[in-house]
Amino acid sequence: NIAYYLGFASIGGWLPALALQAVGGIALAGMYMPGLRALTAEVGSTGRARTVAWYTSSFTVGAALSFLFAGRVATLWGWHGAFLGAGLCAATALLLAAMALPRTARKPQGNSLGLLDLPAVLRNRQAMAFVIAYAAVIWSSGGLRNWIVLFLHSAGAGPAAAPRESWIILATATVVNLLGVPAALLGNELSIRFGLRRTAAAIFLLAAATGGFFGFAAALPFFLVVGLALICAFVVQGNFANLTAGLLAAAEPERTGLTVALYSFIGFAGSFLGPLAFGST
Repeated sequence: NIAYYLGFASIGGWLPALALQAVGGIALAGMYMPGLRALTAEVGSTGRARTVAWYTSSFTVGAALSFLFAGRVATLWGWHGAFLGAGLCAATALLLAAMALPRTARKPQGNSLGLLDLPAVLRNRQAMAFVIAYAAVIWSSGGLRNWIVLFLHSAGAGPAAAPRESWIILATATVVNLLGVPAALLGNELSIRFGLRRTAAAIFLLAAATGGFFGFAAALPFFLVVGLALICAFVVQGNFANLTAGLLAAAEPERTGLTVALYSFIGFAGSFLGPLAFGST
């Protein structure tokens, strides 16, 4: 991850940037789900759902603050400085992980990590339902997060937006990401109280309705579009934590690691395809 940010700050060109994007994606995959496994391995089943909710929310907090951080640093020291600052944050995270994580990983007895067990994971219908649902959540939330700035610019004054409108757009993009925290926590608590299946289905239906309406809202007054963006962002991100907690409960204990890996791989494929679909429409 450090190499990704420092590379962007020091080199130019489309092909090197594309290669660095691949490096950044590999780095994210190597941190996010392994970090979740390391955390939940030390937590009992009673508190696991809420632990997962707080962990996934911390990812959302970082994504939200990155808009303000990168925008402010770029204003002061240019876009090179923004990437250097992000690299410094990644170095800090490395130090925290080195201090907090155990030196040796505890591998549960019989826990299979081999790809030969992949067919058994694919036959776990309940786990695969969570995998597909998670991909749908990241598809929609990733598309919204990545394109919200340009969408609001097109709904506002366009490239000639006044400084006040530009600041509102940047702040809205931050809040759109930050809303993932209360949305995920609320969705998880509702799932604990009313059941995961009922809660997740209700949130998906609301997300389809609000997202579909928001897609045609660009012609509305600017501040109404901003309000709709916040409502849509809150609803769309409501199934983040509860699906992950459900997957951990549905996975076969001896194949938890492989199940989580498949969940991450297919889920984050949605974060790649979602923005492409949003951008092409």
